[in-house]
Amino acid sequence: MIWQSPTVEEVLKETKNGTYSHKPGRDLKGLKYYYYLIERPLHISKDELQARCVVELGDQSENVNVRELQTDPPLCLIETSKDPKKLGFKVVTEPMDADTAIKRIREFEGQMDDDNDEQKNEIKFLITSVSKKIVEIIARDPHALEKLEWRDLERSLHQVFSGLGFDAELTPGSKDGGKDIIVSCSISKDSKKYFVEIKHWRSGQKVGYTAIKHFYEILVSEDCDGGLFLSTYGFKNKVFSELSVIETNIVKLGTKKKIVSLCRRYLMAEKGIYAPPSNIEDLLYEDTITSNNIY
Repeated sequence: MIWQSPTVEEVLKETKNGTYSHKPGRDLKGLKYYYYLIERPLHISKDELQARCVVELGDQSENVNVRELQTDPPLCLIETSKDPKKLGFKVVTEPMDADTAIKRIREFEGQMDDDNDEQKNEIKFLITSVSKKIVEIIARDPHALEKLEWRDLERSLHQVFSGLGFDAELTPGSKDGGKDIIVSCSISKDSKKYFVEIKHWRSGQKVGYTAIKHFYEILVSEDCDGGLFLSTYGFKNKVFSELSVIETNIVKLGTKKKIVSLCRRYLMAEKGIYAPPSNIEDLLYEDTITSNNIY
């Protein structure tokens, strides 16, 4: 089946109506997506830019994502498997992977006007979109964790917890009070609050008892129902011999295996093939480690 490209007018009309669903007959698996920042000419709307990407790049609508940043001149972030230089617009950046795209978005975050809610919502949407893509990459290839920066992983896991049914709050990048994500839920009509601490040291360093004890003290002082301590590169071998029974009942430990498991659960839930357990705490603590399986 050969994909017949629609016209710009067709895409524009159906995009505005929210009904565009052109389904080409080709296998999309294995496509590598890139992100570009391009300068949108003032006489062309964002919707028309999206339509031109579909038509002139020969790409599918579901493979092209265009989001406009609140900048002057207007810049658009394009996610596509094609080269947008063919559009004839000014391409501000070279092709970027998801990691680099996040860094560029961060630059715009730093320039945001605190009173501009529309700008904040747009940036938030962009970060959410890229975080979802990172979750997909981690679920498919756990080794991709080695290429992420610590804040990127925190953002991605915040997206995961939100998508799995928790009320999740991402704490600031600095002065976070000893927790990276605050997750809340209701169990048997009782409100529960948990802290998640994430250590993603790209040096490969493992977490020791001192860091876990500090996290435990924060949980107790803030009257938390429990905590999940995630370390990409694991924990030192003597950790469990140093932890008390009370500490291990309140603080659960997870390694890269737990992070990957959460990402895969999230993708399954997104596809409608996984429903979180009625006791959502079980989801928080499954695949955590004990003294018998620490690694």
